[in-house]
Amino acid sequence: MTNKKRKSIKGLLSGLFILMVFSVQVNAQPPVGIITNIEGSIVVISGDHRAVDFGDDVIFKDKIKVGANSSLVITYYAGCRQEWFEENTVLEIGLDNSKVISGKLQKSEVFDCEVPEVVLSNKDSFKKAAFHFRGVNPAKTAASETTSQLMRNDKSKSRQINGGKSHTGDVKLRIWTAKKDDMYYRSGEHIIIYLVADRDAYLKLDYFQADGNVVHLIPNLFEEKQKIKAGQIYIVGGNKSKIKLIVENPYGEESIRALVSSSPLGKEFKSAEIIEKSHDYQKKMDKFFSENKQTKVSEYELDIWSIP
Repeated sequence: MTNKKRKSIKGLLSGLFILMVFSVQVNAQPPVGIITNIEGSIVVISGDHRAVDFGDDVIFKDKIKVGANSSLVITYYAGCRQEWFEENTVLEIGLDNSKVISGKLQKSEVFDCEVPEVVLSNKDSFKKAAFHFRGVNPAKTAASETTSQLMRNDKSKSRQINGGKSHTGDVKLRIWTAKKDDMYYRSGEHIIIYLVADRDAYLKLDYFQADGNVVHLIPNLFEEKQKIKAGQIYIVGGNKSKIKLIVENPYGEESIRALVSSSPLGKEFKSAEIIEKSHDYQKKMDKFFSENKQTKVSEYELDIWSIP
C-alpha cells in the first residue's frame, strides 16, 4: 500500500472518529424542558422521529409536530416558562422558549420555580440547617447492591404502580431527582425531588427510607401545601424548601412515592407524625383502599439507592 493511500485511509478514519464523537455529544445534550400535557398525536420530526408522551424530556433543537385535533404544553426549565400549542403546528425547541415554524403559539406563562440542577454536594451552606430523617442510632450496614447493580436505564422515569387497581385516578405525574447521570446517592449528598402533573391535583408525597421508616414530605408540619397546578414544576429538598434530605447510614434501596388526585384528599391521607414505620403506614393505606374501592387516586413511585 502506498503512503498516499495510507494517509488517505488514516484521514478518513480520523474524520469518522470525529463525526462519531460529535454525534455522541449532540445526542447527549441535557433536556431543556419537559412535556407537561399532551392530547392526540405529537411526534418529533427530527432525529429519531419518535412519538412523545407526558413527562418526556425535550431536547434543544428538536423539531416537534402537533397533529390534527391535538394539543401540547411544554414547560422549560430556564425561566420556568410554559407554552401551549394546538393542532397543525410545527415548532423547534430552544433553550428557554420555542421557535414556531408553522402554526402559532397559543399562550405562554412564567411561574415561580427553582431550575433543576445536578445534585448538591455536602459542602452546601444550608446543610447545617437540614433535618436528618434517618434513625437516631442506625446500625452500620453495607449497601445491599453493588454500584454497577444500582445503575438503571430508566433512571429518569417514575412509574405508576397501581395500574389496574380500583383506586387508579386520572392524574398523570412524573417524579425525578436532581441526579442527572445516575440514581444512586452517596453519604452526605442531598436528595432533591422534582414533580409535575398534567392537571391541577392534590398531592401526598412520601419518602420510604432504607431504615424501615417513611417520611411524610407533603403534607406535614413543614410543608402543608397539597394543591399543585398543572404543568408547574415543584421541588422538595431544594434551596427554597423547608425540608432538606441528606443521605446517611443505613444505606440501600429506597423510594419516593406520590398519591395524586383531581379531588381533595381526605383526612385519611394526612399523617399525625412526620415519620412512622413504613410497614404500619402501608398497612393503613392498603386497608383504606380495600374499603374505599371507588376512590380515584393514582400512585406513582421512583426508586433511588443510597450507598456509602
